[in-house]
Amino acid sequence: MQRYRDMQVQRGQTQEEIIQALRRQIDELTAANFQLREQLAHKEQLAAKGSATDISSPHLNAIHWIKAATGLSQERIGLLIGVTRQTINRWEHGEPITDANRRRLFAVRDVLERATLRYQTPAELAAWLDTPDTTEGRTPAELLEAEEINRARLHAISIPSPGLAYTPEWVRQPVLEAFRAGAEHRQEALPPPRDDELAALIGDEIEGMEPYGRV
Repeated sequence: MQRYRDMQVQRGQTQEEIIQALRRQIDELTAANFQLREQLAHKEQLAAKGSATDISSPHLNAIHWIKAATGLSQERIGLLIGVTRQTINRWEHGEPITDANRRRLFAVRDVLERATLRYQTPAELAAWLDTPDTTEGRTPAELLEAEEINRARLHAISIPSPGLAYTPEWVRQPVLEAFRAGAEHRQEALPPPRDDELAALIGDEIEGMEPYGRV
């Protein structure tokens, strides 16, 4: 844009020259003002287009909502719903979405919408997605990536307890067959109780019982 200079009235200028110079300045200022107005209108159109809801493409609205709510990249969002970044990019350029991907996308959005009741900023919601659970050590993002929607939804609506500790890894390991066979063998090796032992046990139980009908 042309740099404007202040009008200087020099000695020897006629009144007509001064008027012409002022008119040139007015014309330049009018053109600059018109250009600024056009730029402002263009920005407002872009903002309105970005915030408008397209009822014909609810899956695109869901993707845009997830982006705004979490601040995640297309690649991370793709991991949550089980697709690649390129697939999301093709959806945004008009490629149709399959029914399975649409259902999973809406399920992920549902989980995130529930989580926003407690984590209201994109930074808080993204941190929640990557925070391991105190009982299993898995993050909500990992649950969504594994398509364990119900468990992720439970994490979104439950309040974690600071008193819980991680479940030891050995608890989730299957019992070895050798130990299981040994336990069964030891149980079979125990001799059955004798009649006098059973009578003693039954007698102790009877002595500890109140007579029927006693108040």
